[in-house]
Amino acid sequence: TTPTTPTTPTTPTTPTTPTSYSLKVLSLTSPVSAGENATIVVQGKAGQSYSITVHYKSGPSTAEGLYPKTADSNGKVSWTWKVGARTSSGNWKIVISGDGKSISTSITVQ
Repeated sequence: TTPTTPTTPTTPTTPTTPTSYSLKVLSLTSPVSAGENATIVVQGKAGQSYSITVHYKSGPSTAEGLYPKTADSNGKVSWTWKVGARTSSGNWKIVISGDGKSISTSITVQ
């Protein structure tokens, strides 16, 4: 019998990180009662800065905690803010933007 020549093992290729990604909402406290805290968690890109705007009937929210934040090493970023005690009930728009991307969702205040 002829000896078989061992084959050279193939080197696994490193998976390439996709350059495109979508900004998406992972979780949101909704519905929420006026006077309670709401939290939104979004999936973005690690190290990117994202800003949030919550649009109520009276205009953009000025609640503490709604400032631009940088996504963690997994691309997650979250905001927690207090829904004002006098916030009108209804569906209110939330817009998150950063890295040239933008996503909007809505929160229900009851």
